[in-house]
Amino acid sequence: MAGSIVFNLSFSLFGFFLYFLLSFNEKSANRAAIESLIAFIAFFVVSYIIRWMAGYALAVKATESPAEHKVESHAEDPANEVIQNLQDHPASIEDTEKVTEYVKHLLKEGS
Repeated sequence: MAGSIVFNLSFSLFGFFLYFLLSFNEKSANRAAIESLIAFIAFFVVSYIIRWMAGYALAVKATESPAEHKVESHAEDPANEVIQNLQDHPASIEDTEKVTEYVKHLLKEGS
């Protein structure tokens, strides 16, 4: 889970004081305090859910790695074969620069 319980408590205290200050003029002090306590609990639950979702998203993202995802080779699709070959034998910087220049040349000819 991302963060700590301090995040939940600070977010909840913010909600408590915000609700209390906004409702104090219109309601009695006891009623405003009780409703602010309910707002505190609601803000705590919402912040806990947000913190749990953030922790889950970060955990899923951390477990996934681009190197782990190999493309399955299908005979009918030559693009998959090229991708698999590039994953098995990465290109050097010189090769990448040659290909880049070749593509730029092709784009200039086509326009």
